[in-house]
Amino acid sequence: MVEVEVDAKAVVDMLAKSQYSNNAVAPLLEDCRYLVSKIPQVRINHCYREANRCADKLARKGANQSLNFILYENPPVDLCEVVEMDCTGVSFARQCPGSFVSP
Repeated sequence: MVEVEVDAKAVVDMLAKSQYSNNAVAPLLEDCRYLVSKIPQVRINHCYREANRCADKLARKGANQSLNFILYENPPVDLCEVVEMDCTGVSFARQCPGSFVSP
């Protein structure tokens, strides 16, 4: 079983609903659906980015890199603190903006 966790709920919904289409992301969405169809057992779930800070930090790092592909043998130095926090079970409260009605 392959479990894919994505912190964008809209992406999870788009992949789950085959009838969903969006011209702006159609080629990428079709590629993802095709790749998912090649995996015998796959589950795509939404998770909050706070639940996987390592993946979030790596994604941000990848978005700012100039090379197409980098393979790390060890965590990058700027990720070590986050890896250590994950290993020791440090948790973070999700901060959600909200509107409060005063009494």
